[in-house]
Amino acid sequence: MSKDIDSLLSKLAGTRTEASLFNPYNEVCKTTDISTAPGLRQGNLRLFLESHLNLKTDLLWIFDTPDYHNAKLSGIPLVNSSLYSRVEDLLGMTEHFENAGKAHNVNENSKIEENLWNSFAKSSTHPLVWNVMPFYPYKGEDMTSKRKATKEEVIKYGEFLRSIISIFKPKKVVAVGREAKAAVDLLEIEAVYITQADALDSKQRRT
Repeated sequence: MSKDIDSLLSKLAGTRTEASLFNPYNEVCKTTDISTAPGLRQGNLRLFLESHLNLKTDLLWIFDTPDYHNAKLSGIPLVNSSLYSRVEDLLGMTEHFENAGKAHNVNENSKIEENLWNSFAKSSTHPLVWNVMPFYPYKGEDMTSKRKATKEEVIKYGEFLRSIISIFKPKKVVAVGREAKAAVDLLEIEAVYITQADALDSKQRRT
């Protein structure tokens, strides 16, 4: 399976995205990143995925596209450096994620991220979280302003979500929020829909 992760990371690193679509695995944000950020983010994602493989995770939760302060900076879905220790503990990791940003203070947690990982900490089941698309869509030249991914982008880069499903072969796929559900429907991937509020309920991870 590690070869499958190698292949996924290679594809991510080799994908050239359009303007206003940031690829954290081969691009450097001059505002927030250190020069080696793409390689560090690749390494972070590898640790994240390999940890879930070791845990034999068979539940996949799909969220909307990355936000400015999580995977765009860290390379890990719904995680930034202020959450590193918490995620490492939850996944039983012995290696550590690395900070790809110029300073820790550029990281901010959205309420959904903070509450989500707090909720995971109270449960024995930790789903693999993934974005409908691993790239960060933004408006014009303002990278801090997130936009909605187009249908064409979701379809074009849907291969990465399909790769995750192929690698982990989840028994259950869950789309969290309307944007995620619309994307998986577009890709004709069967998934159960839950709201973000439902995602914070530990009972959802036992059904």
